[in-house]
Amino acid sequence: MLAVHGIESPFHAPTRVLTPTGTNEFPLKEGSYHFGNSAGLQYEATEIRRCLLEGKLLTSFQVAVA
Repeated sequence: MLAVHGIESPFHAPTRVLTPTGTNEFPLKEGSYHFGNSAGLQYEATEIRRCLLEGKLLTSFQVAVA
């Protein structure tokens, strides 16, 4: 399990996460969006597409479902 030591602002859509093994960066595509860092939804959309193409309609190890 990954231990997170720091999440940068905004907490709901960070582009950098600090872990014991280092810093992980998640660059966002440039563009105009209604909400701050909503470009980060591209990662969720990409993972959902991958699951659908593999026939996994309800389960993803990358996207948590509440």
